[in-house]
Amino acid sequence: MLKSRNLRIRTVVVHGDFESFKAAFTRSVLGVTFKKFKRKGKKFYQNRVHNVKVTNSVCNFLYEYLMEKTRNISNYELKTDLTLHWDDTGKILKFSDIKVTLFLRAGELKVDEIKVQKKLESITIDLFYSDIDAASQRLRNKILEIMDSIGRENFQYHEWNILDKKGKEVAEKYGVKLVPTIIINANPELMLENPDEKTLRNEIEDLYVPKIDESIPQFTINEELKPTIRSLFAKS
Repeated sequence: MLKSRNLRIRTVVVHGDFESFKAAFTRSVLGVTFKKFKRKGKKFYQNRVHNVKVTNSVCNFLYEYLMEKTRNISNYELKTDLTLHWDDTGKILKFSDIKVTLFLRAGELKVDEIKVQKKLESITIDLFYSDIDAASQRLRNKILEIMDSIGRENFQYHEWNILDKKGKEVAEKYGVKLVPTIIINANPELMLENPDEKTLRNEIEDLYVPKIDESIPQFTINEELKPTIRSLFAKS
């Protein structure tokens, strides 16, 4: 009794014409077979003609059956899932649990270009710190790292030393009691007292919303599908 090896494989989704279906099917079956058994050398390569012929026969069988069951198979996108079985030398023994899924190409959305705007509305960050506590330095480093990961150009960043006269005045204005503290967008409701990195990053990233400039989208309905859809509903 021959020892069998097997593997579940699937093709990419391709257009429903025969050449596209055949290319995806044979590339998946023969490509996986080659990668899996090429180390067998001569024992594997002597199966080449057998594997190619069997793969082509199965491909033709599946496509011909689909043509019989569909009004116009070129209106569909196709994806194939199957389990492939080989002997120890990489000779294809059988295909099992084959499923070819049909997707209707109902329409197409086309957008020529979408650009990210270079100039965004800045996020303002005010850091209140002192020179005598290590937590202030750690928070400063976290803020700078986050701004660098997003892009410094998207921020207005200010530091206020509460031991200085000006820093003390600004802190009193916003009601800052402890250091280090940050305020985002000059909003007292977005005041964070010595936040951990996750909290800080979440608050800042939630406010960072890149704006885009898009060309006018064009959406077209596939008019050729109407007879196919009517046929499907009639059969069901």
